[in-house]
Amino acid sequence: MFEESIVPATGVIYLDCRDETMAKRLQGRAQSQGGEKREDDVLEVIQTRFRVHHAQCEPVVDAYKARGRCHVIDANQDTDTVCKNLVDLLLSMNEKINV
Repeated sequence: MFEESIVPATGVIYLDCRDETMAKRLQGRAQSQGGEKREDDVLEVIQTRFRVHHAQCEPVVDAYKARGRCHVIDANQDTDTVCKNLVDLLLSMNEKINV
């Protein structure tokens, strides 16, 4: 649908992260940012969001993987490592475009 309405995607980036890791990060983000806990950061709401994500996004990711156009980053690592890997990937993709 995106490719039909916007522009063909030359590739997608999927931040692959276990539900448990994401839940822990979401539940702790208010504390790490010095703020109050958000209403949508309770475990039940988070789990519902994960179910929706898996149902809606996994078929899209699988389709891009089948076409060899999905770049996967292990997002279970610490956030600094994930960020570095993402920047490295983007730079690599940019080099391929500009060659």
